[in-house]
Amino acid sequence: MKTSVQKRRKRFRIENIKQLGVLSSPVRQIILDALVACGKPASIKMIAHEINRSPESLYYHFRELLKAGLVVDAGEFLEAGKPVNLYLPVAEEIKIKYDLKSAKFREVICSVFAASTRLALRDFEKGIQLKQARCDSDDQNLYLGRGEAWLTKKEIIKINKLVGEIRKIMTVGGNRENSERCSVFFAMSPIEEF
Repeated sequence: MKTSVQKRRKRFRIENIKQLGVLSSPVRQIILDALVACGKPASIKMIAHEINRSPESLYYHFRELLKAGLVVDAGEFLEAGKPVNLYLPVAEEIKIKYDLKSAKFREVICSVFAASTRLALRDFEKGIQLKQARCDSDDQNLYLGRGEAWLTKKEIIKINKLVGEIRKIMTVGGNRENSERCSVFFAMSPIEEF
């Protein structure tokens, strides 16, 4: 077992366009989500099992996440006498620093958003067919909503706090007793006035 494990940060801000661009791949977003949800160091094989993919299909994506600094080495263990690397997200909380003045940033963030949207649609299309989908109860796990409204600064701050709470809940960590895997997608943007 490796003894030197890179210390993980509490928070990390993606400030580099190349780092951000790595997340324009839906597979890399899924890997990062799975590592965050796992809550502990995980191997490529463990993450592959968690997201129902072959480990071989993930090696390239892990290399890209490592190169971008979004995933870090978390040690290794021996399996059948061979070393197996373990990984963690770079921080417990990863956020994006927005640079709306940069045309390149706007292009890349829209590419990341498109990948997130494709994942959300895929998850919803699959989820709507599952027996465990619940739509009419306090523990509803399938729904869709969208709205437009005139919001005050105070209301926007409240929405941001609620989204922050959702993000914290989503990073509690791992498959626990009485838990189920769910996907949550959200976005907010100002819109043109008529």
